[in-house]
Amino acid sequence: MADYVDRLFCEALASSPATHSVHSAHSKCISKVDSDTSDEEEKDSIERIRSTMMESEGTSGDEEVVRRVAAQLKIFRHVTKDCSVKRGKHVSISERKEKGFKSTSLTYGEIPFVTMALTLEKIKSRGGVRKNKSTFYDLGSGTGKACFAASLLQPFRSVVGIEFLSSLHEVALETKLRFDELPREAVASELSALRFVCGDIISHDWSDADVCFANTTCFKSDLMRALAKKSEKMKKGSWFVTTTKTLDSDHWEVVESIRYKMSWGFATLFHQRKVK
Repeated sequence: MADYVDRLFCEALASSPATHSVHSAHSKCISKVDSDTSDEEEKDSIERIRSTMMESEGTSGDEEVVRRVAAQLKIFRHVTKDCSVKRGKHVSISERKEKGFKSTSLTYGEIPFVTMALTLEKIKSRGGVRKNKSTFYDLGSGTGKACFAASLLQPFRSVVGIEFLSSLHEVALETKLRFDELPREAVASELSALRFVCGDIISHDWSDADVCFANTTCFKSDLMRALAKKSEKMKKGSWFVTTTKTLDSDHWEVVESIRYKMSWGFATLFHQRKVK
């Protein structure tokens, strides 16, 4: 019954119309983005981030972390201001209709910035992110927002987004032009570390990933099986974060599952660690 309801939800979502150091490190770029967010909005963001992190196990609620995330959120909003959820959904639906793609696996959705921040903080606290040594992949990267977030939030050696739909890939490249203009000190990862690939996530090699993210809520069962099989090539101790569904493989253990609000509604994020 759950699979049937999940399928109906994904089909409806797929076909619906598109409606809807810290201070000094950021000093050069904050002036560029001050006009994007009012003081009241910034204070509200800080309070929401603080309360969310305090409530979330495995993340620090100290003021430095809260203000760092809030500062990066402000930069993220500036970088991604032209690629809203509404635009991403519209671009996705348009290409799928034009090319006759019917699979719900291509349904568009986004993970919010603060949710990604909490997720990566949890994985980092468990040794999953090593400074300038870890690689992050977003499988089905859409307009690239999870990759921009990961680059701003953690010191990854490499951040890679793989997207099947060429129109979404183009939006990610367009947004990257704005990202590339940021001062080096505004970004946790190397600026040159971020890249986007247009292709099939099953055909592309991502076995070098230390942290993988995939919005799998609407992935069909055959794609989930292929994803689980391919993920077995990742190294022991690496991490894979999925939404709604887990990797069906004894190579992985679920370390934590927690519900967050996503762009389409609430979904469970599964933090999985590779055990063999």
